[in-house]
Amino acid sequence: MIDTVGVHDRATRLDRLPANSIERRGAAFSAIGPAARRSSFGLVALGAAAFALWAGTVGAQESFPSKPVTLLNPLPAGGGVDTAMRGLAKEMAAILGQPVLVESRPGAGGTIAGEFLAKAKPDGYLMGLLQSTQAIPEIYAEFQKPPYSSAEISPVVRYMSLVYAMPSRAGAPWKSFSEMIAYAKANPNKVRWGRTVGLGHPLHLVSYSLMKKAGIQVIEVPFKGAADAITALLGGHIDVAFGVSTTAIAGHVAAGRMMALAIHNPARLPEMPDVPTFKEQGIDPGVPPVYNTFFVPKGTPPAAVKVLHDAVKKAIETPALKEFAAKNGILLYYGSEADVAQELKQDREVSSALVAQILKEPKKE
Repeated sequence: MIDTVGVHDRATRLDRLPANSIERRGAAFSAIGPAARRSSFGLVALGAAAFALWAGTVGAQESFPSKPVTLLNPLPAGGGVDTAMRGLAKEMAAILGQPVLVESRPGAGGTIAGEFLAKAKPDGYLMGLLQSTQAIPEIYAEFQKPPYSSAEISPVVRYMSLVYAMPSRAGAPWKSFSEMIAYAKANPNKVRWGRTVGLGHPLHLVSYSLMKKAGIQVIEVPFKGAADAITALLGGHIDVAFGVSTTAIAGHVAAGRMMALAIHNPARLPEMPDVPTFKEQGIDPGVPPVYNTFFVPKGTPPAAVKVLHDAVKKAIETPALKEFAAKNGILLYYGSEADVAQELKQDREVSSALVAQILKEPKKE
């Protein structure tokens, strides 16, 4: 119980003190009874605790990232995608104030990395650079059962696109893509056509679409990757290949060791101005360019997603990364979550139709 009588007497004495005097303020605090003072102290302590909790939460959000961030590569180290990621990592580290690492987990058409990302802790410290094979793996379930689904990952930002070419061995009886098609029509199952990716990969879909629209029959030779296909071309073991980045063949083309017949891109490249697109030569594969978009595990905090998005966007705008990209045949291709969503929708429609066609074909392997 509060001592109301004592409080009244002390309040009366307070009236006699100057209004703003230290004595009056001190006496006013003393005039409050012990129980009331304990209640006031309780409210102050509760308020302090709430403030500490709020400040801690804000501090945690503002401090992201507080440790290294890892960029996950679904393809082998040393390739075009790996090179592009390492160039980005350097600029992101400067922007974020934390080391940015690149880790490769290749295999199974990139779905090994996709599964690793989907099952990872959603804290923002792991971000994977995926293509459609890994971003919407359920489309390719007939080729291999996916260990995760697109519902388990979320897009952050589109980073870039590599331009893929169709190189041909030196000394082949053609000088252009159109001439190669004419030769293949006149000589069914004679052209040895290298495939650098697994069945159902976007690059395989481009290759399949080119064959069908051209109306040709070739000997399709599968390889584990672009490096093996390039070696086979240089040795004359295959005639053409598709799914090789322009960066990987530029030196060989310049030295005359192979020809570049066409590229899969909306327009010619400044660094290869004499190499036309497929569409220029009368055949549009109708498959979107292979995008490379960063994803995170579903449930990653929006604040962390925004930090990562903004870091990639700022990095793309830096002169250093622009110069690096130009030297390495990388097309910086920023896209927001909305852009990615539209691309995924288009990719689902186009890829699903092509996959259905492929499944109707007699199996060759």
